[in-house]
Amino acid sequence: MIIKYIYIKIKCIFILICFYLFSLIVAAQGRLNLNNNAFIRINGGSLSTTAYLVIDNNASNAISTLGTGGNIVSEGEYNKVKWRIGTSTNSYTVPLTDASANKIPLAVSVTDAGVGTNGNILFSTIPGANFDNSTYLPSDVTDVNRLGSNNSSKVVDRFWIIDPQNFTSKPDVTLSFTYVDAEVTQIGNNITPANLQAQRFSSSDGWNDFSPSGTVNTTTKIVSNIVVSKAQFSRSWTLVDNSSPLPVHLLYFKTKCFEDKIQFLWTTTDEFDNDYFVLEKSKNNIQFEKLDSVNAIENSKNLNFYEFNVNKYIVNQYHYFRLTQFDLNKKMTVYNSIFCNCSNENQQVYFRISNLNNNQLLVNSFVEVIDNYEISIFNATGLLLYQTEKSLTIGSNIFELPKIMNIPGIYFISFSGGNQKITQKIIIE
Repeated sequence: MIIKYIYIKIKCIFILICFYLFSLIVAAQGRLNLNNNAFIRINGGSLSTTAYLVIDNNASNAISTLGTGGNIVSEGEYNKVKWRIGTSTNSYTVPLTDASANKIPLAVSVTDAGVGTNGNILFSTIPGANFDNSTYLPSDVTDVNRLGSNNSSKVVDRFWIIDPQNFTSKPDVTLSFTYVDAEVTQIGNNITPANLQAQRFSSSDGWNDFSPSGTVNTTTKIVSNIVVSKAQFSRSWTLVDNSSPLPVHLLYFKTKCFEDKIQFLWTTTDEFDNDYFVLEKSKNNIQFEKLDSVNAIENSKNLNFYEFNVNKYIVNQYHYFRLTQFDLNKKMTVYNSIFCNCSNENQQVYFRISNLNNNQLLVNSFVEVIDNYEISIFNATGLLLYQTEKSLTIGSNIFELPKIMNIPGIYFISFSGGNQKITQKIIIE
């Protein structure tokens, strides 16, 4: 036991000495040279601790490779390359490599300098073990949905973090991503490589305000010429099949009964090439038939409210309704159905919400099914802020507001469960 302890102690000292000498060499040269397939692995970063490889040199060759190249493995959001670029207008290439030793270099060309001598960019990537990107989202990304449905089958199984820090004004840049075939062809994906383009996620607008961009070369597996203005320079990126880009959300779909009619109400946000909706009806929630069509707004970055009325006699025969959405290219998305019975409104999901004080809501509910309900809170632009699950019963329920709603403003709170989804506006003053 004593011998083993001494051996480990000597080994650790030896490693520290080598690391110290390596640091002196790098500092003296001001560059990191990775030649003939040399590897650096950044590993150990976590939500509480970030692991960094710091490049404190704004020259484009501060990381250089020769021969068969070099490899920086930075798999995980909190394993990062931190490159101080300051106010330079150079081109920077990080020789990233995935865990399977596939080279996936990431390039950033600064076309208009940022403001801030200590400005830096943090680089890392987040790979997925399966096609479902929603299971390995970056910390700032809320979803990969399109029209309310998981769009992972059209998204490459990787996210890239390109995070500008310490700039008072970010630079304008042009980006270039490299992908690997396995992350396109993995079971569950339905991607045409020739359609690949880049999209970014914004904390204020989701996937909404940056249309798919870039030019793909399926031979080199590079998506390049992604022009990004300083206002569009967000941290989280991915590659998506441009036949099914990420924006567009269905916030809710519900019914309201009147004496002589039934009213269908639904709200969307982030619409992209949205052509029309088909309202469908069913007696058994299995076979559906068309009730009518409703033209869509097509492209919008705002909340969009739809309303459609039909004669009340319809629900005497049909109690299940759903929406099917069609893009301009005729691709369709089918949403979950809802139940409606106007002859007995207590059988529908209904919520009356009122403020008790600054941090509680009183939710009076009449529910068809006593069940756990998913409770989602959105801001006025439709961005998901908070999500939880709560068991709701008939009558009064007390719901604690999350701290994020301490800020005055307009919010939308959505209750989903028991085959129903209801959304109501909340004003915090």
